[in-house]
Amino acid sequence: MTKQLFSLILLCSFLSFTKAQTSISGTVNDYQAVSTFRPATQSVSVASSADFNLGDLVLIIQIQGAEIDETLTNNFGTINNYNEAGKYELQRICRISGNDIFFQNQFQNNYQASGKIQVVRVPEYPNGATLSGILTGSAWDGEKGGVLALKCTGTLNLGSMFIEMSGKGFRGGETLASGGGCIFLSPTTQFTDRTSTNDRALKGEGIANYIAGKECSRGPQANGGGGGNNHNGGGSGGSNYGIGGAGGQRVKSTTFTCGSVIGLNSKSLSTEINASRVFMGGGGGAGHGNNPGFNGEKGENGGGIIFIIADEITGSNRSGIYSNGATGKAKTENEGGGGGGAGGTIILDVTTISSGINIAANGGTGAFVDNIGSGNCSGPGGGGGGGVVAFSGSNIPTAPNINTEKGLAGEIASSAQPGCNIGDKNGGSDGTDGTTLVNFKVEDNAALKTFSSSITSCNEYRSPSGKYTWTTPGNYSDTLLNAAGCDSVIDFSLTVVSIDTSIQKEGDVLRSNASGVTYQWLDCNSNKLIIGANNQEYSPTYTSNFAVIVSKNGCEDTSKCIEALGVGIANFNTNTGVVLSPNPSNGIFSLSTNTNKLITASIYSLEGKLLKTFDVSNRPIHQFEFHKKGVFILKVETDKNEHNLRLVIQ
Repeated sequence: MTKQLFSLILLCSFLSFTKAQTSISGTVNDYQAVSTFRPATQSVSVASSADFNLGDLVLIIQIQGAEIDETLTNNFGTINNYNEAGKYELQRICRISGNDIFFQNQFQNNYQASGKIQVVRVPEYPNGATLSGILTGSAWDGEKGGVLALKCTGTLNLGSMFIEMSGKGFRGGETLASGGGCIFLSPTTQFTDRTSTNDRALKGEGIANYIAGKECSRGPQANGGGGGNNHNGGGSGGSNYGIGGAGGQRVKSTTFTCGSVIGLNSKSLSTEINASRVFMGGGGGAGHGNNPGFNGEKGENGGGIIFIIADEITGSNRSGIYSNGATGKAKTENEGGGGGGAGGTIILDVTTISSGINIAANGGTGAFVDNIGSGNCSGPGGGGGGGVVAFSGSNIPTAPNINTEKGLAGEIASSAQPGCNIGDKNGGSDGTDGTTLVNFKVEDNAALKTFSSSITSCNEYRSPSGKYTWTTPGNYSDTLLNAAGCDSVIDFSLTVVSIDTSIQKEGDVLRSNASGVTYQWLDCNSNKLIIGANNQEYSPTYTSNFAVIVSKNGCEDTSKCIEALGVGIANFNTNTGVVLSPNPSNGIFSLSTNTNKLITASIYSLEGKLLKTFDVSNRPIHQFEFHKKGVFILKVETDKNEHNLRLVIQ
């Protein structure tokens, strides 16, 4: 091989490789809040479907909707029912009509429209992707966002860049100017409303919606940290897997100086996370503040959700995947500090992580407090709980550096008064660590599902779509429309029970050609069954068109109709020894037998309707009366056999 040819091959290989790679950075997802959820038609309504296309992979996720204890006790914020909060699934768009989006498969979960459902478009990179800058997603805005999701077939190469959703989850409690009244006897309020005079420290967001009139003060909002209590109490940290720490209290310098109480820990979501639900990190509660111009008491945001499906992730020790809770960086002056945000959730459905990248979902530190005047020793913010890093595989990869550490409580940063020591937390507490999970079940409901069914049919089977008719056993497939109006595939394992419905006529005797079956002859003209005609052969007693119903293994089919004259019934049959006379008669006739014992005698119409049954006794000659003119069937049963005789009454 020449040097020039070798160089050309290398160049072509490089161009082919680079052409196959997709460079990504910034925000790659699109988001829409769901206004209407319709499980019956596998669809949702959104404000605008403009960013979505047929065939798009999407993530459907419910962010909130849990129910909490709302009593004025320390139980406030305890999660009574998660409902559908944290449930999600991957789906595939199969149809769009206006702002209604239809999905390929039935929903796995019965989402609550009031629980903040959103649809997130998940980009797919069939030939791998490389980060050319920071990859992130939109922050949670109360209706949508807070999620970064992508699917990469092949390698996701971080290079020296990183994926970042830190501080983009549940929002921390906002700053609300409050009064500074002092509560000396019972400063333990767990909730107040936004318009309260002196207790307006807003709780951080969590998986439960705010309760009207109970948005403020130290009771946690499920995994959202409670706000600081009057006077100048610190907000508690948010939770995820790890618990958010309590906010610190303002320490009194004299007996009648305004103080507060220590906050309450927010609630861990560990039980449902272990059941494969996915949550954003809870927001930290706001610290209580009452001095005009000082706005440092805001709670911090939790980390968002990162969802990556890839064959392999590579990068350097400078690259990483981060969803940390935000940290209280500002030093609030003479006010309660805000709580730290909880670490978010990182789901990695990845076969291999081959390099020492950094993966972190740490809790944020609570805000530090400056005390610059006499008589103040305000409460620092509590630390945020650690988040979750979850792998779909059965082992934790050894190459990456993984952290889900707790956030620390804030401290007194400076003080101008005795007894208020720098480094004190005033009862504020750290969060607790998060966790790393394996065997995390990824709810992938996007693939076109093939439904299987075993079917037994008689002679032939017509497919549900009506496109095919199969007459032989085997495995078959059919495509039909599902509830969303999209293609759905069903596989059949078909068993065909073949029934021979052919009959032959020998004189006036009809005979079914089927064997190993049951028989029922019928009169085609009257469409009535002929009572007692259950043998393979049938000798008509009157002229009509006849057919046989053949049954086998739960299947039945009817032969074509054949005309028979029905003139072959004699008055006397030497083989049976039964004599009917006179025939025709005026309605009085006799039956006699040679050696046979008469058991029953009944008269039927030609259509098979029973008209009369006679009592018989053990006498050789039996006389009967039946005064109705016409042609009838006299059914005679002896101890030897059974006969159908033609009876004519004139």
